[in-house]
Amino acid sequence: MPSVYKVEGRIITTSGSGMIYNTKTNLVVLSYKPNEVKTDRLTGGLVVNKRQFFPFGFYCYSPVYPTLPEEEIVRGFNMISPYQKILPETLNERKAYMDRCALLGMKVHYNLLSVSGGGGVGSKMEGYSDIQKRELLIREIKTFMNHPALLAWYIADEPTGNKVTPKTLEEIYKLVKEIDPWHPVSIVFMAPFLSAKKFENALDIVMADPYPIPDLPASIVGDVAGKLRTEFYGKKPVWIVPQAFGGGELWSREPSIQEIRSMTYQSVINGLQVYSIL
Repeated sequence: MPSVYKVEGRIITTSGSGMIYNTKTNLVVLSYKPNEVKTDRLTGGLVVNKRQFFPFGFYCYSPVYPTLPEEEIVRGFNMISPYQKILPETLNERKAYMDRCALLGMKVHYNLLSVSGGGGVGSKMEGYSDIQKRELLIREIKTFMNHPALLAWYIADEPTGNKVTPKTLEEIYKLVKEIDPWHPVSIVFMAPFLSAKKFENALDIVMADPYPIPDLPASIVGDVAGKLRTEFYGKKPVWIVPQAFGGGELWSREPSIQEIRSMTYQSVINGLQVYSIL
């Protein structure tokens, strides 16, 4: 039966010198849903269809090229995350790629940036008030919360760089979870060891996107992965976003295949159970 229990844990020394640790939390028991996604605090992974799930995916653009999901799923990708604006007039485009992904067994890390915490590519919603964006956010969650392709809700991209406060994202997080408590919520950070901890009450999945190539060594990715794993071990899954782009903006070239492999392997070696690739 769905229930909420108050749980208290204590660690007391056997020598009788007293209690050395005490914590309290709420244990929420939900009704089973076929498309539910759970976070595994022991492994830092996800549980999908009652099995361990290791997301290996990529960012792309919306509208999604019609054959993109089937082209990539045969290469081992099992997740996509399209950049998109949550506009009423493009709802059918989003339904189309969600339905196609479901047919293929591919999951979607669903981008809500334009109506939640902002950041990322093309997320600004010109001419919409905060109230209107909140209404669109609620409508979008209700539209797709039962969809078989849904993996998680992506609510903010590099919030510190966009001057979005922890309090703001905590309010958005609570709203999302009130509507859909069956799916995790994620935020990505550019300098995670400086800011992720401040936002821990606004997310279920910590993401980091250190893009070092070509100006910094690829080993920075391993440093970030290790620090995040230490900080969030037993608490939150951590995803790393290895750089796989370049030749524009601040990055004068793409990483080599050896550098991409190095960034990926460093993440896994440092204990990150799940990651996404751009």
